[in-house]
Amino acid sequence: MTKSLGKALEALAKLSPERQEEIAAVLLEIIRNEDADVLLTPEQEAEVRASLANPKFLSAEETAALYRRFGV
Repeated sequence: MTKSLGKALEALAKLSPERQEEIAAVLLEIIRNEDADVLLTPEQEAEVRASLANPKFLSAEETAALYRRFGV
């Protein structure tokens, strides 16, 4: 264990049991997602899932207008 982690754990031990539980949950989530490319909060994950469930596509006319706008 590093010195800084040891200091953090000493400080953690001085907090209320409720706060210790909250911090422990966050640390365990970080460890579980250590290999993940992106860490999302549950709210962010729900937002991404909702966006994927209801994708928005441009119409053919909107796509053509976008291409014209950029000279394509």
